[in-house]
Amino acid sequence: MTRFAIACCLVLCRISAAQDANDDSTLFPEQLPGLWTVPNAVDSNQDGELSMNEVLAAPAALIELDLDGDGSLDAQEMGAFDQFLPMVRGHNITNLIDADGDVHISEEEVENASEALRVLDADANWHIDADELTVGLWVGPHFNTGGMPLPVWNLFRGYTTEPDGPILPGDDGRAFEGYMLIHEAGDYNLAQMSNATYLLGPEGDKVHEWPHPGYSPEASVAYLLPNGLLLRTVSTHHWTRDKRFPVGATTSIELVNWDGEAVWTYTMSVPEKYSFHHDVEYLPNGNILAIRYTGFTTEEAMAMGWDPDLGRNARHAIDKQGSGLVWLDTVLELKPDLDDGSTEIVWQWNSWEHLVQDRYPDRKNYGDITDPGKIHVNYLNLDTDVPYNSGQFFHVNTVDYHLELDMVVLSSATYGEVWFIDHSTTTAEAASSTGGRYGKGGDLLYRWGNDEAWGKGTRDDSILYWQHDIQWIGDGLPGAGNMLVFNNGNRRTLEDTYAKDAGDGGFGKSYTDVLEVRMPMNSDGTFDWSREAEIVWSWEEENRADYYSPFMSGAQRLPNGNTIFNRAFDKYITEVTPEGEKVLHFTPPGWGRLYRIYKFAPDYPGLKLAD
Repeated sequence: MTRFAIACCLVLCRISAAQDANDDSTLFPEQLPGLWTVPNAVDSNQDGELSMNEVLAAPAALIELDLDGDGSLDAQEMGAFDQFLPMVRGHNITNLIDADGDVHISEEEVENASEALRVLDADANWHIDADELTVGLWVGPHFNTGGMPLPVWNLFRGYTTEPDGPILPGDDGRAFEGYMLIHEAGDYNLAQMSNATYLLGPEGDKVHEWPHPGYSPEASVAYLLPNGLLLRTVSTHHWTRDKRFPVGATTSIELVNWDGEAVWTYTMSVPEKYSFHHDVEYLPNGNILAIRYTGFTTEEAMAMGWDPDLGRNARHAIDKQGSGLVWLDTVLELKPDLDDGSTEIVWQWNSWEHLVQDRYPDRKNYGDITDPGKIHVNYLNLDTDVPYNSGQFFHVNTVDYHLELDMVVLSSATYGEVWFIDHSTTTAEAASSTGGRYGKGGDLLYRWGNDEAWGKGTRDDSILYWQHDIQWIGDGLPGAGNMLVFNNGNRRTLEDTYAKDAGDGGFGKSYTDVLEVRMPMNSDGTFDWSREAEIVWSWEEENRADYYSPFMSGAQRLPNGNTIFNRAFDKYITEVTPEGEKVLHFTPPGWGRLYRIYKFAPDYPGLKLAD
């Protein structure tokens, strides 16, 4: 029996069993053979590996599938079908050959097939074994729902060619009239790959697009600045294929003009040591705050007071042959020179300079874990307490800045907290516990979301769960000075308790809410720890289980008081009134995921649209 026949047999058996147990998880057995069309053609003996002869013969094997003789393979010739086009890209052979992710293997991609596949030969032995062939895939090709109910899975892997949803742009006059910035990124293993950055007009039509020469992995961002430049993150590697980088890693930050020309680019990408990730923030002085991963060996982390038993698997997710790596976060302030393209690092804050632990008196950082200014390094088990972990401690996914307070806020998804730090410090002061406007150096000025993270309360008492996009609401907007945050709800139950085991992703068991929070801040910018933060506005779906985004996503307060937000995995965009009524509820067409959503008034100075 061939590999293909065995695989289909196993899949059909699983589907049959799933159908008996839960009809909602049934897939489409009649469509499964088509998904293997390209892999079976390239893997000619169907042994689950690729010899170098098979790699070199890949272009000729693909031409055999070219039924209409045009030198390329369309979706049908590739085995794709209907709205589930992304499914066919669930195998790395197809994924790599179809480099631009459009479910069409062009003549050029046919010619380059061998070169595309050779990147899988990690050990350079001229043979791609089964492990190399499946790197980056969850568990082989996506022939099952991964525990999701089928309707949810359809959303997760669905595809539409037109705007789709009950309330489209232009349908409801209560929606804020403006232009939406869409920055699409590839999903985890590029089944839906997109490198598109564009504007949607008030009626949902595409009115401008920026060329995109790089790759936008999950968690890449783009901001349209008032000066008309586009600030965005791109990458030259993909962290699911290049195992030397952790989740969300990007390589470069760039400023792009309206015509798509990069006027400044800064790259920081050192395998197993440094990488930008997740977010950047443009400062009023033209500088840029950026989040960077910094890798440490197990021995280095232990010297800081970390217990290596709290992450045996996670720390080997990247450095499998050595002692293992863990990743801590740095915030860098970059000063770009647009004239000569140079970059100066003018300030930085390092998370590891503000740790505390109470397990090892003879190691660094021994002290009181209830000190609110310090970060408890042994709070989490990286293997069991957080999702999506490849050794990263804090998974800081957002950085935002307040000019008058000269303060930075960070979002740590793993800790379920937002952290406030003093930006007025020098780099030396930021490494200490003294100095700066607030006198605490780089220690946390305030933290909110999960008191258990610093030895107070329990996880069931917490508010934030894998939250994203914490931000100050800007001057002139309703709620100015308050904080807005997209609270994903990953590992939160529908009853508001902590779900320690959430291997199924939480669909149907968790919910998302969007929160506006008034922090207990005094007029001088200091925090009053005797008062509680106050949630002054929130939104959640009437039936909680009906709206949930396990990762990424973002929100924005609009000038008319509405709030717009998006569900990252299927790009679903929603806008609600202050009363919580939906005035926009749709997904734009095309591939990819959407980390953040932004809407601009027609008179926004950064819009350079022709009259």
